[in-house]
Amino acid sequence: MLSGLLVCALMTAWGAEARAQDLIELYQKAYFNAQARTYFQKHGMRAAPRPVVELPPRSEEHRAWRALLFPEPELPPALPLPAAFRVEAWRPVRRLERFWFERRFPGLRWSYSGNNSRMGLDTSWTRVLRGRLEAAFGPPTQTLIESRRRPGARGAEEYIQFEYWIIANDSIPLLVMDVDGPFDRGLVVATDQRYRNALPDLRVELLRELLKKQFPEPYVDYYFNKDQRQWYRAGFNGARYFQERIAPPDLSRGRPRLDDDQG
Repeated sequence: MLSGLLVCALMTAWGAEARAQDLIELYQKAYFNAQARTYFQKHGMRAAPRPVVELPPRSEEHRAWRALLFPEPELPPALPLPAAFRVEAWRPVRRLERFWFERRFPGLRWSYSGNNSRMGLDTSWTRVLRGRLEAAFGPPTQTLIESRRRPGARGAEEYIQFEYWIIANDSIPLLVMDVDGPFDRGLVVATDQRYRNALPDLRVELLRELLKKQFPEPYVDYYFNKDQRQWYRAGFNGARYFQERIAPPDLSRGRPRLDDDQG
């Protein structure tokens, strides 16, 4: 009798444990299904295929058999590298040739270089580069004087300190200018958008041309500091670079001279 009761108790306990285990598995399955539905709704009902991983051949015979069935594709011949872009001739545009330049290159859409890489043209003092430009190409095509006086010139609040208009290789227009004055570094270089892919090479070639000149050439320019609302007479006198505060100059008298009384 006692043994029968013990068997019944064990059976009852086992049944309760089995029901609890079934309930846990039921909850686990429900949680898994809910998570799966959320994932498939977000990412789609198909898993992305994984790339095929080739197993290494187990023997030379296997390698030869696979090479026979799956020969390696023949690679196309390598294309020759393009020749490095070089500028063979520089043609600076003089002050009185500006209208000729505009007629030769009508409708220019300038493309400027970005800041993806830095070179000497970006990190050198602008006042030093201005002297080297003078040595390489002569006086600027246009200075603050002309850009402010010409009909239809830039707005009254835009001050371009100087501009060199240059023709490279008799066909490529270049614009080299200073927008921040002698206290800053670098120059802005632009070309027509048709040649924008060659602009990095053009900048390298321009720097190479400037470095050919061992010494900068003396020069003087007017410079207006927008932040200070102050005019300067800035340049290089052959021995030192200078920046002198001056009263607003009479721009109608033209470009300044090194031998002016203020020099």
